Amino acid sequence: MESDKSTRRASLLTKDMRELLELQPENDNRVRTRRAEMRERVRVGLHDFMSLNQYVKDTDIEQIFDHKHEVSTQVKGVDDDATDEKKAVVSSQMEVPGQFMPVRHMIQFAYRGMRANGVTPNEFVSKILERSIMHAEAEYQGEDPTNVECKLDLTLEIHDPDRMDPAEKWKHDVPLSKEDYNEIHERLSNHPDVDETLGKNLGGLIDKHLIDDPDE
Repeated sequence: MESDKSTRRASLLTKDMRELLELQPENDNRVRTRRAEMRERVRVGLHDFMSLNQYVKDTDIEQIFDHKHEVSTQVKGVDDDATDEKKAVVSSQMEVPGQFMPVRHMIQFAYRGMRANGVTPNEFVSKILERSIMHAEAEYQGEDPTNVECKLDLTLEIHDPDRMDPAEKWKHDVPLSKEDYNEIHERLSNHPDVDETLGKNLGGLIDKHLIDDPDE
């Protein structure tokens, strides 16, 4: 039985599978076999979401996404063994709903899978995201799906990082280099409305002073 704290929770992937995902190349029979098992396990896991959407209780959904059950609370200094009271305090201090990053990765993973099998970005939005949001909102509001309309506008651009301003890179989630961070820090330090950057939320300052009001 595994005793490592990171593997105490039930997981879609086993610890062995997570380790094998990083192995290259795939010319080892054991690696190929385990990857095939991983693919089948994830496929089955995807179908489990159909059962969850149809039968799970709203209270279960709420608790699944509660901050106090989120592994990433460790970055706030709260580990898995902390009391629920301590985790609740951390939860109240966080700016986004629980499981924010895992959900982003879940959607990103689904998008990559669909794109790899010929689904266009617009098809992903219209056939998956719009319909998913429509049905989910209907469930949340207690309405019939036919009474809910969802229309998303997709803007998808491929940027050249070598030609982008550091603030634009930040805005579009393009990785910043050390030089980019230095330039952004200098701009903020010289900004008339920024008194101090040390200990401040750098992202918030960038959004407010270099993106929302770039000319000020």
